[in-house]
Amino acid sequence: MHKLSILIVALFLSFAATAQPYGNADRAREQAAKTDADLPNPIIRLGYIEEDNATLQAFMDNLEVGLRAAGFPDSKIISYSITIYPKGQDLRSSQVIKGAKLPREIFNELHMEALKKGDVVLFENLKLENTRHTYRRMNDFEIKIM
Repeated sequence: MHKLSILIVALFLSFAATAQPYGNADRAREQAAKTDADLPNPIIRLGYIEEDNATLQAFMDNLEVGLRAAGFPDSKIISYSITIYPKGQDLRSSQVIKGAKLPREIFNELHMEALKKGDVVLFENLKLENTRHTYRRMNDFEIKIM
């Protein structure tokens, strides 16, 4: 009986340690260390991720938030490309996204649930539009899954 209870607890902990398939936007906001007002320069971010690497769970949580134009209060992201580079392999696939959030069908098409430690996700061709309908192209960035 004792071995069975240990096995059940170990099984439960292993499930709890895996990333949720789509993430949680509220948890992403709670993990944010800085506000947009703390930024020295405007920047494009995936949710509230502040560095170029993130755990799989943090990546999934912030994917639910979407790309943000942090420090650009009157701007919105109108399109970008996302490319996945699995560790030690060739490029998996690339997609052009309209808007700031990644639609579920593209999430499934890119097999984002199969991301693992060492994979790199590249966000490129970022385009912003402000309230005066002028457009701005932003720098590409990547996030490595830790």
